[in-house]
Amino acid sequence: MHEMRREKPVKHKNIEALRKQARGIFMSIAAFFISDPDAIDSIVEQSQTFLEQDLREFYKEESKFIRKMTQKRNEVLLDTVPF
Repeated sequence: MHEMRREKPVKHKNIEALRKQARGIFMSIAAFFISDPDAIDSIVEQSQTFLEQDLREFYKEESKFIRKMTQKRNEVLLDTVPF
């Protein structure tokens, strides 16, 4: 008897909704430091700076980071599994 498997990963999370949440969070953070709501370049730069700092800081605990990233990957995509 052959085991049937999905050929492609199945998405389990709405990526667009997650991106909208992240955008709102970063806009809120940037609002603490940037008073001009039209300063898009500064807002983007500030957001990128914080995101990179936070991810790199978390990566210093490499095993914890990898475990969390693997968990997130499993939450987002259901990889090939038996039917």
